Amino acid sequence: MTILKRIAKRIIFPFRKGRLEQDLEEEIRFHLEMEVEANLRAGVDPAEARRRALLAFGGMERYKTQAREARGGLGFEKFLQDLRLSARTLVGTPLFSGAIILVLGLGIGASTAIFSVVNGVVLRPLPYPDPDRLVAAHMTDEEDGDFEVPWSVPSLRDAASEQVSLASLTGWGWIDVTLTGIGDPAVIYAVGVSDGMLTTFGIQPFLGRDIRPEESLSNGPRVTVLTHSFWQEQLGGDEGVLGRTLRLSNQTYEVVGVAPPGFAFPSSAALWIPGHWSEDTHPRGRHFLRGIGRLNPGTPIETAQAELSSIAARLEEEHPETNRARGIHLVPLKEQTVGDVRLALLILLGAVGMVLLIACANVANLLLARGAARMREVAVRATLGAGNGDIVRLLMTETGLLVSLGGTLGVVLALLGVKGFLAASPGGIPRLGEIAVDGTSLVVALGLVVTVTVMVGFLPGYRSANTSIAAVIREGKDKKIQVGDRRITQSGLLTLEVALSLVLLLGAGLMSRSLIELRRVDLGFDPENIYQFTLTLPEAGYHNPELIAFQAEFRGRLATLPGVESVALINGNPLGRSHTTMGFEFVGYERDPEGPDPNMLIRRVSPGYFETLSIPLLRGRSFGARDREDGEPVAIISETAAARHWPGEDPIGHRFSFDLDDPDQPVWTIVGVVGDVRSTDIITATWPEAYFPMAQWPRSTVTAVVRTRPGSRAIEDAFRQVVGEMDSSLPLYHVESLSERIGDFMASDRFYLGFVGIFATLATILSAVGLYGVVAYLVSKRTREIGIRIALGAGRKEILSLVLSENVTPVLLGTVLGVAGALAGGQVLGSLLYQIRPWDPVALFGAVGLLVSVAGIATLIPARDAARIPPTVAMKVE
Repeated sequence: MTILKRIAKRIIFPFRKGRLEQDLEEEIRFHLEMEVEANLRAGVDPAEARRRALLAFGGMERYKTQAREARGGLGFEKFLQDLRLSARTLVGTPLFSGAIILVLGLGIGASTAIFSVVNGVVLRPLPYPDPDRLVAAHMTDEEDGDFEVPWSVPSLRDAASEQVSLASLTGWGWIDVTLTGIGDPAVIYAVGVSDGMLTTFGIQPFLGRDIRPEESLSNGPRVTVLTHSFWQEQLGGDEGVLGRTLRLSNQTYEVVGVAPPGFAFPSSAALWIPGHWSEDTHPRGRHFLRGIGRLNPGTPIETAQAELSSIAARLEEEHPETNRARGIHLVPLKEQTVGDVRLALLILLGAVGMVLLIACANVANLLLARGAARMREVAVRATLGAGNGDIVRLLMTETGLLVSLGGTLGVVLALLGVKGFLAASPGGIPRLGEIAVDGTSLVVALGLVVTVTVMVGFLPGYRSANTSIAAVIREGKDKKIQVGDRRITQSGLLTLEVALSLVLLLGAGLMSRSLIELRRVDLGFDPENIYQFTLTLPEAGYHNPELIAFQAEFRGRLATLPGVESVALINGNPLGRSHTTMGFEFVGYERDPEGPDPNMLIRRVSPGYFETLSIPLLRGRSFGARDREDGEPVAIISETAAARHWPGEDPIGHRFSFDLDDPDQPVWTIVGVVGDVRSTDIITATWPEAYFPMAQWPRSTVTAVVRTRPGSRAIEDAFRQVVGEMDSSLPLYHVESLSERIGDFMASDRFYLGFVGIFATLATILSAVGLYGVVAYLVSKRTREIGIRIALGAGRKEILSLVLSENVTPVLLGTVLGVAGALAGGQVLGSLLYQIRPWDPVALFGAVGLLVSVAGIATLIPARDAARIPPTVAMKVE
């Protein structure tokens, strides 16, 4: 008989039990009657014949049991019996059962939810063909140690044409375009590419084709490939979309393709267009492109890295003025995509795993205490013939039923938890659309249920099954030994709970301290009462004179609005990751050949920018009305730029150019030095920056920064009204206060801190409940002893001291172990902290103080109750 047939037979047995029992009864009756007839033939009277037959059989039930075991299915039937008995037992103790189900539901639910997040973001492969062949390609600045420097157009084209290890190497960059002709004007996120994006990812278009390499040349045709979501939402899924034209920033683009559903790179892209970048408008010193490539089949990333490094060395040799100390670095795309959040999510997974361990320890302690109360029941069952295996099976069945109900609750909580995670998550977490409680998550939940059942059920079941029957009956010495062993086990579990809780509390404390330090960062400007919004004027309708005139009038109108104190314009955002760095050449100044690579972050601003943001002017002058298009080209540099490129000198009057070989490139004269600001984010160190008058270097996309009086309201509507009066086809976007934008940079830290704080709070509560439950149980078992001590003259303080001293060991030992574990875990957390050491004394002593206080209260309550026990009541307990 095969294993499957045996299993099926055992499962089917209980459902055919009635018929099988009837057959068994008839068969045994047949054999009994045959024995009776044999006795009758021997001359024995009928009554004696039946008595002798029954004696010969030795008990019919014994044969029935042997027949059932031979037939199979008895074990499954016993399991069903244990299951029914367990259900009745749990229903009879609703508070006990509900507490365990809730604790396990929280632990399993939180673990399943966080695993679903980690699985969707970190573990699952990228949803592209051969995702392991996709790489992110960066230039590097070896002097600054920066491994993610954007490409310049000429460097990317040189590398793409010379390398052979990559099937494709594509550059891309954000381009904000205004979509008109379809509903109200709207700014959408377009991605300019140097080659086909779909081809690089190995994806076939849903409709049409990809962008061709020749279409990305400076004089190439204007074509676009749409994302599937944009095609559906904006164009109604028109299947005749190929050949249709879209109006983007007052220029016509022909639709040549539609991407397949679910594909968008970067994730917020609406469509892709050719970059049309030329070396004239985008010289080698201008770095703004991101790179992505696909390895050839069978080519390891190390081979491609070595080849591109040699290309970078040649470019440095041929173009030392722009490519000095510039390398090329390849990173697997998955690592690039999830690298910033991988550690944080894994830390969350570890934290929730600790909560689950604490929940298991808590449940095990509850089951141990309950097992002590059921020792008489176990002894009676053993006396009636139940073996150790039968008792362990019954107790494990009860535990399995509890954990299964807790696991079911956990899955429900996981579904809600994932929805809450998605709703609260900051924008910086990638692959949010791939997070779900899927089959893998359910398998993990099932594995947790099985693991937890064994973890929390075996030890209490084993101890109860091995309880001495005689000790229980006579309440003697052996029972005290069992209670002592159980107490040691419970203390060990409490030590584990305290240690894990302290690790989580210290983690939450460190992240809180880090967030406080972030709030104290000196940004170099005053963000209070500053509003900002972005405006893009289409290049087709606004050339330089029109741009300059429009922006000047725009500033003037905004300045007259009620509640506005000052207005300025800047390309990009005052605080944002999108920026451009450019290499430059000194004019009339001997550059130190061993000095840093001459490059600066480029900012174009209007007059009044430094005054609006309260950026201090340290030397020279600010921009004014005289810095017009036909005036002398001037620049203002930051304090870091002055110290780095003109060390020990006054940079006022020094000149530089971005390309001395190009006669059309202006030579800029430094007229001022301003204080450093955090331009890219609030954590990254200040960059060397150069500011240029907007009128001398105009941009079609600008951000207005407006300082308002405190309490000004409805200011956003006023901004929109001004723009609408000047050009109704221009939409505003990124309308927000600068304080809100700063808050966005700290959103991830607040988000992770919130989850770690929740887990730490839950762990502390569970530990306190577990400590209270164990101490209360031990006190209840010593009620008579305590009563005798009081009757013999012991005071309340002595009883209180006795109980506290006997239960302080797991707290102290858990604290010591927790401090060691927390310091080790703090090293892992270190990369997420800002200006805080993993062994920060404030966080460490705060966590220890809080946990010891909570543990002290949890121990003090039952100890105080013990000290108040009247002797007359205590003597009657047993």
